[in-house]
Amino acid sequence: MGRDIHRKLTPAERAKVAKARAVFESDKEHIIAHGRRLFERLERLHDAVRTLRVEREAQGLSLSDMEARSGIKRATLCRLENDPHPNPTIQTLLRIAEALNVELTIGVSKRDKAA
Repeated sequence: MGRDIHRKLTPAERAKVAKARAVFESDKEHIIAHGRRLFERLERLHDAVRTLRVEREAQGLSLSDMEARSGIKRATLCRLENDPHPNPTIQTLLRIAEALNVELTIGVSKRDKAA
């Protein structure tokens, strides 16, 4: 197993690290707020995928049925439904919604200027 090698930073390197830390600290709240907004968006996307799964199950359709209806491979549908952080394209969601005969609604809203 390799050994970690540590060396002292030069004064220029220490100054660079200190500057980076100061920038991070000054932007910390903004960075955290931005991360929370991204997480909320991903959660809404995950909610959409869960809603489509619930609808599929309510209609008594298997993943094989969905593959036949949507043209999306069964394994892909399974991964999408079970991934804790799905990232489907809008086209994929539209194909699934169409296969289920439900409407996919996408909204747009203005951001708060402070955000």
